[in-house]
Amino acid sequence: MDRLTPISPGVVHSSPFRTRLKTAKWQDASEEDVALVKDALERVPGVIEVRAMPRGFVIEHEARADVVENIGVALAEVSPVLLEHLTEEPHREKHKVSGMLDRLKFDVPQLPDIDFSKASLSDAGPVIKKAIPAVLAGAGALLLLEGETLLAGVGPLALFYWAFDFNWKMKQEKVLTEVVAEQHE
Repeated sequence: MDRLTPISPGVVHSSPFRTRLKTAKWQDASEEDVALVKDALERVPGVIEVRAMPRGFVIEHEARADVVENIGVALAEVSPVLLEHLTEEPHREKHKVSGMLDRLKFDVPQLPDIDFSKASLSDAGPVIKKAIPAVLAGAGALLLLEGETLLAGVGPLALFYWAFDFNWKMKQEKVLTEVVAEQHE
C-alpha cells in the first residue's frame, strides 16, 4: 500500500496548519468521488476544513505530526486510486518537455584553448555567451513546467534571473569593449 507523507509528490504544500494535495489525474473526477473523498477527509482526526479544488484538496488542520499520514489512511479506504496518484513517483512517466529535450541534437563546435588565468568573459566566445543564458532559461522552464507553478520555489526564478543577468553582462561587456576601441582610434 502506498503511504502518504509530507514529501509525497502529490503533497504540494504542507505546513503545521494546512496541507494541499494536487494531482493532474484527479481533475476529471466525478462529483460523487469528490464528495466521498471530502467526507472521508473531514472525518480525519485534527482536520478542521476540507476544500475541493479542480486537481485536489486544500485541508486546514490542527498542528499534528500524524495528520498527513492519517489523510493517507483515509484515502486508502475510500479512493486508493487517488492515493496512488498522490504517491506516484513523478519520474514514472516521462514529462512531455523532457521527451522533447531528449530529441534535440546540439552541434557544439570545438572550443579554442583558453588561458583561464588571464581570460575574461568576452574571451569565452559567442557559443558560450549564447549557450549559458539559453541553458539557464531552459532549465528554469523545465522546472516551471514540472512544478506546474511559478511560485512553487526559488529554482525557476533564480535560473531565469541568472540567464537574464549573464546575457545582460555579456551585452554590457561588448558595449564597453566597443567604446574603449573607439577611444583608442
